[in-house]
Amino acid sequence: MSPRALRNCAPSAPRAGASCGPSTSPLGAIIFKSALAALLTVLSTGCAVHDEVARVPSPDGVVDAVSVQGDGGATVSPWYDVYVVRHSGVYSSGRLVATLTAPLVDSDNYGVKFVWSTRRDLIVVYSSAKSANLKLTHVRIDGSDLSIALRTTGSAGDRS
Repeated sequence: MSPRALRNCAPSAPRAGASCGPSTSPLGAIIFKSALAALLTVLSTGCAVHDEVARVPSPDGVVDAVSVQGDGGATVSPWYDVYVVRHSGVYSSGRLVATLTAPLVDSDNYGVKFVWSTRRDLIVVYSSAKSANLKLTHVRIDGSDLSIALRTTGSAGDRS
């Protein structure tokens, strides 16, 4: 703030029309709004990285099961979101059916395994996880009714 602006803000000498703070010119307002929008975009998306790591089509090829890995950095365990989408569709256009934090498919590898027990029954298999949340047990994609289940290896019904 300029010395003049500070002088205008002095409580002992208020003047009519004095401005206490940054300029309110149209250009300043545009720059401020642009910077604020950029900051909010960065804060809302965070620093997490999302990568599609596996895609397995249903036996009839109508829908795909998609695994998306999220990684928030060195201090955060990786998580996996499981989507069901129309065949070859973008995962973000599908339905989020499960979320798992730090799932292991075996003792050394993070991830999940997809098993289509029938053309409409999807089993998401993992050996262990910090957390596993089945968000939807049934979903309809392009007229196809699907059933989704989570199973740990060794669970009854595990076909891996």
